[in-house]
Amino acid sequence: MKLYPVFLLLLLITGSVSADVSAPVSTDADTVDAQVELLRVAHEQWLHDVEFRSTYQVRKGFCSTEKLAKQGEIELPWLWSDDKPETAEGVFTKSRDHIRMSCRFPDPPLKVANGNLTRVPFDEVRSTTRNFNFHPSNQFQKSAILSTQEMDETALGSQYSPGVGSKERVSPISLYGGPPSTHFLESPQGSVARWDYSEPDSQRLQITMTAKSPGRNELRTIIFRRDLSCLALESIESVVERAGNPVPLVRAGYAQDFVECRGGPVARRVTQVLGGVSSPLAWIATVWQSNDLATPETFGNDFVVELEPNTLMTGLSHALSKDIATRVDLTRLDESAFQMSGPAPTSAEPLHSDKPKRWFFVINIAILAVIGLCIAVRRIRSQDVRQ
Repeated sequence: MKLYPVFLLLLLITGSVSADVSAPVSTDADTVDAQVELLRVAHEQWLHDVEFRSTYQVRKGFCSTEKLAKQGEIELPWLWSDDKPETAEGVFTKSRDHIRMSCRFPDPPLKVANGNLTRVPFDEVRSTTRNFNFHPSNQFQKSAILSTQEMDETALGSQYSPGVGSKERVSPISLYGGPPSTHFLESPQGSVARWDYSEPDSQRLQITMTAKSPGRNELRTIIFRRDLSCLALESIESVVERAGNPVPLVRAGYAQDFVECRGGPVARRVTQVLGGVSSPLAWIATVWQSNDLATPETFGNDFVVELEPNTLMTGLSHALSKDIATRVDLTRLDESAFQMSGPAPTSAEPLHSDKPKRWFFVINIAILAVIGLCIAVRRIRSQDVRQ
């Protein structure tokens, strides 16, 4: 059952829904806390349920004003590359049980000052108990790590972060960047916070948090869309005033162009905005864009990663072929043994092959035979010398 109707029912009971779209701000602490908790539960449910597949492009760079940054109008490329913003592209796919994010950068690499900066591409897949990280690179050795470990329930959003490479990336499930979670609906530690609730118009719900702590004051504004199939996070804006610094620290994320998917609406465009320095180009904008985001009928091979030949693999029970690509299907691995989908080193070779052990035994016998032959030849020559 969707949480959205339940949410509206509870709001009606508390008297917070009004036909007047310019309804006054709700300040009753118990009522606001209940509404914030309902939004947290709804967003957490959406994070779990939503399913989609997409290819995407990312642009990043500097802007002279906050307005241009919100619009994604980049004026100066990130890291001062040749003539265009830093760009990347990849695949982002999420089901209820698996999530995958890959990222590739353009070739040639960014030019910085007198040298080149090479960004390492990645392809990462995660399930509830496994992480698979593949880092292909032309400059460093290709490597892949397969780990089987229980999900860290204490780490915010860990179940929705495929790996290290994707951890801080902006995406439809992480407007801020960083591990997707509901942390933005929590008060900063060590602060005295006040939460308020309002309805800016008939399509939106707004939560405002004012938090004060020694040397730091924060104003956070969170807006949810309520005119879609379920509640959808539309924007997060945080403005932090710091003691001794006249320029506030701004961090914001905006979701646009929602498309209905299985489990709820998903944004096809996400813009992250960062500001907090006093300079002509004080704003940093990151724009995530997908033109084909949708829910597939089935995911098929969406979570199958193809490893290039000569990839250094860690965590697999047997060696990879050096000459052919190998496909790792995280959805087909079981607890007892890692299984492969696609060409293996030898098609008839069992999963836990004794072949490496046999070769090790043969090599050792050969070495001992050579040593024995050398000793025998030396003794024969010694006898010949005595004679």
